Amino acid sequence: MKNFRVRRIHIVCLAIATAEILIAAFVLWKNAIWNETQIQTANKQSVLSETQEETTSDIQENEKTATQNQEETKPVEEAVSSMPSMRVKLKNSDNTSFEHAKVIITCPDTFHIQSGTKEQIFTGGQTVTITPEHPFFQEGSIRVASEGGFVIIDSILRRGISHEYEGVLDLYLSEQGIVIVNELPLEDYVSKVVPSEMPVSYGLEAAKLQAVCARTYAYERILHQKTIDNYGSFADDSVDYQVYNSAGYQEISAQGAKLTSGVIMTRDGAPIVPYYFSTSCGYTSDNLAWSGNQTLPYLKSLNLTGESDRDMTDEATVSAFLQDQNAAGLESNMAWYRWRCEIPLDVMQELFLKRLPALSASQSECIKAEGESLEKIISSTLTSVQVTGRFAGGMVSGLKLTYEKGSVLVTGELIMRKLLSEPNRTYQNKSEETVSLSEGNYLPSAFFCLIPVMNQDTMTGYVICGGGNGHGIGLSQNCAYQLLEQGKTWQEILLFFYQGIAFDTITW
Repeated sequence: MKNFRVRRIHIVCLAIATAEILIAAFVLWKNAIWNETQIQTANKQSVLSETQEETTSDIQENEKTATQNQEETKPVEEAVSSMPSMRVKLKNSDNTSFEHAKVIITCPDTFHIQSGTKEQIFTGGQTVTITPEHPFFQEGSIRVASEGGFVIIDSILRRGISHEYEGVLDLYLSEQGIVIVNELPLEDYVSKVVPSEMPVSYGLEAAKLQAVCARTYAYERILHQKTIDNYGSFADDSVDYQVYNSAGYQEISAQGAKLTSGVIMTRDGAPIVPYYFSTSCGYTSDNLAWSGNQTLPYLKSLNLTGESDRDMTDEATVSAFLQDQNAAGLESNMAWYRWRCEIPLDVMQELFLKRLPALSASQSECIKAEGESLEKIISSTLTSVQVTGRFAGGMVSGLKLTYEKGSVLVTGELIMRKLLSEPNRTYQNKSEETVSLSEGNYLPSAFFCLIPVMNQDTMTGYVICGGGNGHGIGLSQNCAYQLLEQGKTWQEILLFFYQGIAFDTITW
């Protein structure tokens, strides 16, 4: 019995000693982990501080940074648990509506149509037509999914042909028809935006550049849940956001997306909004044209002419520059670098009478009547149209429409472009044919001047002389191509157009 007590005492002592050793080891381990975390945090803060302090003003100053970023990109602060999904609302074939009278679907693989508790399975090669009368809509929305990962929508044509849509389709019954939302992985979305926005002929480096822009734009919207409707769509498939799947699958575009997989542009650790457009007039503007009084630090007005700066807020200077058909610029050989058209005053009056009421109803802050009500003013005779001011880079900031019974002040980049446009208008530009249709029912850009057309002492209309194609803020795609042709890398070009950014990688 005594031996048992001694043995038990020894065992208890040994257990206590062992526990003390384990506790001491745990404390040492915890301290080591805490120290390592502090070192990592300090290093991360150091990297962020260096990024915040870096401000670039031209491509030459960015070459060293671009080379470093090409060798290594750092992950964003929070890794994504799985690849984000993009939801895109699809327009009809002529891009005029989201309402589809019917949805015709086919697929080479087995595909499923589901709604609530109901499901139909179709073998590959079958074609299914879904109308608003489909019984599945009684249970709510309809989801279409293929075992092969994509379906073909034969009822939507882009550039005259139907295309494959990765992911799933969600169909919603509306008052005028069926709304289609395509949900798919972010990277699949990017690979279909790239050839829709950047010509395949521009090559692989251009595809990489466009992929990083498209991915950043989409990820920023997903991250901040910037939906455009009640269906959870983050964008539609038109120029209003990013053109998606108008060119189908293109190998070089898919390769550009794959080689930059996950890479986005950030500033101060957050994704930027990388606005881009087709062609500049020789200058870009900042985002004051949209925000009113708040600039984004990475969007600056840039001189792309290769010449010394002009005062592009001075009306006479801008007018002379835009009327010069031989003006210098990196894009001076592009068709829409310079364009012009003539509009008689009576045609302007008809356009304004038709469009101003609708624009005022939807964008009242951009249409201001002075003297009388809008209806009374625009029913009287139009006597003149004047540019009232300019944003950085020469973009028109406002128009004054003078009538016999008052005047109307118009602001807003896209509002002015819509107001002065008309369907199927032809423009003289720098293309080989010298005359081209505008891309859409709006003026090519808001970088323009108004030259009165006189018949003796009577003003009969205006010649609109302009430059560029698109909104003119952020990156010019055709200028980027010219810089690639000069040997610049896609990283150098993005650092030039988007000031003080870094390249980060989304991980999942």
